[in-house]
Amino acid sequence: MYDDQKYDQHYERKNNAKECVNAGHSRVKAIYVLAVLALCFLSGYIAWICATNATRRDENTSKIVNIIVDPTIGVQNLNQIPDESLTKAYKSIVNVMSSSASMSSQSKEGTRQWRGVVWASDQETGSYILTDDEVTSCSEGVLIETSDGNILHGSVALYDEVIGLALVTTSAKLQPVTVSAFENIVPGNNVFSFGRSGIAYNGIISVGGKVISIGDETMYVIQSNVCVENDDFAGGLFDSLGNFIGFVNVADYDRGISYAIPGDVIYTTLTELMTKGYVSGRVDEDMFKFNEVSIPNILQQRIGLRITSININGDTTLSTGDYVIAVNGRQIFTKKEWVNELRKYAVNDKIVVTFVRGGVVRECYITLQEKQEDDSDE
Repeated sequence: MYDDQKYDQHYERKNNAKECVNAGHSRVKAIYVLAVLALCFLSGYIAWICATNATRRDENTSKIVNIIVDPTIGVQNLNQIPDESLTKAYKSIVNVMSSSASMSSQSKEGTRQWRGVVWASDQETGSYILTDDEVTSCSEGVLIETSDGNILHGSVALYDEVIGLALVTTSAKLQPVTVSAFENIVPGNNVFSFGRSGIAYNGIISVGGKVISIGDETMYVIQSNVCVENDDFAGGLFDSLGNFIGFVNVADYDRGISYAIPGDVIYTTLTELMTKGYVSGRVDEDMFKFNEVSIPNILQQRIGLRITSININGDTTLSTGDYVIAVNGRQIFTKKEWVNELRKYAVNDKIVVTFVRGGVVRECYITLQEKQEDDSDE
């Protein structure tokens, strides 16, 4: 017999189940919509933060502080660096550019420029400016722009490819930097540098001294996180007292790391170059004089180094007219590659030189000797 009451109860339970399912679906949809809205809000908020803090960096990396003319303005944001230290360092900062550059800021924008620091100065000889050795490409001379906007004429006095720095002279007497003792360069210490426009960047020393490889060259450097923007290359690196501790000439912008040649290395190198014309303890790169030439070969034309003169202590298997083609198994085709290979080794190290004589490939050992004064370039 059909039971109306049971049917009504069953139908009611079925409808209740459908309502629960529908309610569950509605809740899921609502949660999904809320999640999408939350993500949109969060993305917008993050974009707003990035836009309004474009020139601010995390506390663990460099901070950028706009100090355009006077480094005593706005230094409250430059953590741990006293005003007097910024002022002291800023007085010794210069820009170096080609002498073909116009004095107007518009024409200087497309001109190659380098940061520099006043290394030494006296009343009789004027001032020496420390800067990147790429300045040697300015055969017509250079212009020096001081921190107070004066423009001076200068010329390259000497340079060293090993540390990648040069000295430029000018007749004006400028304020030189104070070089800090190397033992004061301690990881964690606060340091800072200035960009071309007078912007100050600060950070900390990561490693007091390390050896890095840049291409075929090795360098002994100070590592820090003072890393300026790509178009605003830093020069002098200063401690919290405003003393010069190194010269930044290599930077990894993506990682926020920069490398500076230590001040004591610069001091020793420049002092010896100025007084002796060479640096003690370095391998003599001029044991042989070469011409870069083509060597006839059945399969192809190979470039080699033809020995034109020999200046080596003791006997050697090599003689003028030989073609040097490799050092320790590494092929070399240019004088630059020969120099880069020798810089990997120390005085008294033995190397294997592969050479061609009379169409026959031969090998011999050479003991690397120290550079001496009478080995200077002709």
